[in-house]
Amino acid sequence: MALRDVKVVAIAIVLLIAGIGGGFALGFSIYQRQRDEQISFLQGQNAQLQGQVSDLEGEVSALRGQLQETEASIAQLQNQLQEADMLKAELQSQISALQAYINLLEKRGGLNGTIMIGSLLPLTGGLATIGQNSRVAINLAVEDVNEFLREIGAAWTLKVIHVNTGGTPFLSLTELSRLGAMGIKFVVGPVSDAEVRNIKGYADANRILVVSQFSTESDLAIPNDYIFRFCPSDLFTGHVIARLMHDDGIRCVVAAWRGDAWGDGLVDVTRNKFKELGGTFVEAIRYVPEAAEFSSEAKVLSNEVTSAVATYGADKVGVLFLGSGEAATFFTAAREHDVLWTVKWYGSSGTALSEAMIDDNTVAEFSNFTRFITPIFAPTESEKYKRVFDGVEALLGSEPDAYAFVAYDVVWALARSLLSVDKYDSEDVRAILPEVTGSISGASGTIVLNEAGDRKSANYDLWAIVKEAEAYNWKLVGTYIGTNDTVAWL
Repeated sequence: MALRDVKVVAIAIVLLIAGIGGGFALGFSIYQRQRDEQISFLQGQNAQLQGQVSDLEGEVSALRGQLQETEASIAQLQNQLQEADMLKAELQSQISALQAYINLLEKRGGLNGTIMIGSLLPLTGGLATIGQNSRVAINLAVEDVNEFLREIGAAWTLKVIHVNTGGTPFLSLTELSRLGAMGIKFVVGPVSDAEVRNIKGYADANRILVVSQFSTESDLAIPNDYIFRFCPSDLFTGHVIARLMHDDGIRCVVAAWRGDAWGDGLVDVTRNKFKELGGTFVEAIRYVPEAAEFSSEAKVLSNEVTSAVATYGADKVGVLFLGSGEAATFFTAAREHDVLWTVKWYGSSGTALSEAMIDDNTVAEFSNFTRFITPIFAPTESEKYKRVFDGVEALLGSEPDAYAFVAYDVVWALARSLLSVDKYDSEDVRAILPEVTGSISGASGTIVLNEAGDRKSANYDLWAIVKEAEAYNWKLVGTYIGTNDTVAWL
């Protein structure tokens, strides 16, 4: 090949390589620009998505606010419904009273002048505080009844004669006999079970209708007698205690109770109900309440609890203590046994709100550590409840006990029954009293009576001893709700 030809080929090769390189550079440039455009597009898409997410979060926040407002509205509506139910009950009560007055007018005659009832109250002695509370509540009820009678134009007014029983069975019977000699056929009280038991024969024989605001012992739940009790009896209280312990996780109960009619009756009812719920009930010690100390009883209790803990575990074992004024002495002995500190303790109305148990720091400490819970009958708050609460507090300078509200309702139940039968006849009033009480929404709530003439059910407050600001006090920790047999803890 000639030299000239070689040069031509060489030049051609150089130009070819240059062309390829230029094309490659141009192609890479185009590729890089397209990639940058894609990245820019994706970045734009991402920014747009982030904006949408932010918008959605704003909408979710707004929906949460609307949900909270809706929940608040529902709660407000529930409160309004409760108030409406209370107003409805009050209106029904007024309608019932007006109907009774219409019946009275149709009979043309009947009650007129001053109608007498009596009250058997412990105005002195160990139960004097309860007696004083009840006397004020009864007087308030008489005032309110007479105002009502004036409004409807009734021809009669109510008057009460208070007598002091000192809380003793003998004096209670003596005073009931005196009221009976005066021709009085309707009596509020007495307070204690021993008093009710002692006057029952006289009341039945002389057809004196007795309505106690406090008596609870189960052996006095007798149908067709002249004794009514507007506080729930121990037949129901035992049910409440058993439900409370079972709801609190207890599956084995070890019981210590005072050896009297009240303690024996209450432990029987509680045992039967707790076993019905599937639990184990151990009757450890029946003690003499008058004893000066309880070291031997505490030792027996300790042994039984040790055995129960070994089988069920401490968290499933509870001690049921059914006592009263001797509780502080018993707890002083119990605290000497380590195993008795490891389980929960439960009580009854006999120890609820006991001042003696919080005045003794060692007893209060033990009660607090073992979370000693005691149920006590709780009236349902209403306008009439407030009337009694404010009236007793104004006159006595202290809050009324639960039974003052019941005493107020007893007077109203008797008055409305008298208005309905329109004659001073204890037999006729006895026949209609359960129907009348069931239609009344009183200071203690609605009173539905069972076949024995005792209050059928009620709510109970649950109290425990807590330490606050270096001092021990009773504190409300829950409520037993009678209408649906449940415990609501606070």
